[in-house]
Amino acid sequence: MSDPRVITVGIDIDGVLGDLNASMVNMVDQALGLKFKPEDCDRWDYWLDWMGKSTMLGLMDDCWNFGYVPDAEAGLSKTIQRLRTAGHGNRFRVMIISKRGPHSHTAVVKWLHARKIKYDSISFPHHEESKFSYPIDILIDDRGKFVEEVQHCYFRAMYLRDQPWNQEVEIFPKNAKRVGTVAEAVQDILDAYPHLIKVGKEI
Repeated sequence: MSDPRVITVGIDIDGVLGDLNASMVNMVDQALGLKFKPEDCDRWDYWLDWMGKSTMLGLMDDCWNFGYVPDAEAGLSKTIQRLRTAGHGNRFRVMIISKRGPHSHTAVVKWLHARKIKYDSISFPHHEESKFSYPIDILIDDRGKFVEEVQHCYFRAMYLRDQPWNQEVEIFPKNAKRVGTVAEAVQDILDAYPHLIKVGKEI
């Protein structure tokens, strides 16, 4: 039986830790000659206006494999380590959870290592799988559809990382919230579970 005082936080990669969109804009221009602009990214499947899905996924893998993906925000290593070390005895665990394709898994792991982003586990669900089928209590993600999913997941919560492609989400259930950064989500998590930090410090 799992310890109820341990909270597992799932954190997405694309659009949350890494700014894949920034590198995709340049990659699309170089590979296809399309004058794509960041403001065109106004919905989840915006790339399909210009290319097929297989082409899109291949370019995303190229962005990772060629090392073009910048950080989505500054200080990610410290932010995530702050969460992992809150309290005592690993009260908060971090699972990196991304639907990144298999051709870029190694590049993603190297990217995390290069930035000294530490985590307790990493999972790459199949595109058909729900991230909430994994043993996480809280999800930090940029995909709007998970807001709808989490309202049916009792004792789960989600933070939607604000991005231009998830602005269609306007109504949030009680267990979901929009945040501007991962750091904001981490602060909110720590504020929501002060008893874990207190218990940890007393042990």
